[in-house]
Amino acid sequence: MTQRKIAYRYAKALFDYAVDEKILDRVNADMELIGKVCRQNRDFRNILRSPIIHNNKKIAILREIFKDHLARETMTYLEIMTRKSRENFIQEIPHYFTELYNETKNIKTAVVKTAVPLDESLRRKIIAMLEKKTGAHIHLAEEIDPGLIGGFVIHVDDQQYDTSIQRKLMMLKREFEDNIYIREF
Repeated sequence: MTQRKIAYRYAKALFDYAVDEKILDRVNADMELIGKVCRQNRDFRNILRSPIIHNNKKIAILREIFKDHLARETMTYLEIMTRKSRENFIQEIPHYFTELYNETKNIKTAVVKTAVPLDESLRRKIIAMLEKKTGAHIHLAEEIDPGLIGGFVIHVDDQQYDTSIQRKLMMLKREFEDNIYIREF
């Protein structure tokens, strides 16, 4: 079984437990924190992967890092994963847990690329338009790409809306490359 499938199954098990215990929102917040720590701290990831560091030491490190920040159930989950030598999956589980959470809560992530940062009123308009179109709550992730020159590109699910000046210039360039005037002598 691949690493992704295993991580997904562990995330699903935690998700089902959180639903049964009615602590889904709290565990989701915990998973966001764990995911953030894993993404931002290479040393932490290396500790989790290290076969040299004994599991008891890893549990002590996890307790020290997360002692005041995680729910008791989430901390117990991390300890069990570590005791069973499955701690190398901890860094991937938050991703799959968030996917399950978003699917359950009908939340979609939209990525908006713009040449300059969005102001608050435009951000609200984009979210309202996407929520109306998709029928879901929208979490907006913003990326700045000066190469767009102007306009924006939005990715939601498998759809893309591209109103950038860069795209319009590319389309214009293609039009000029097609020679519609052919001389016939």
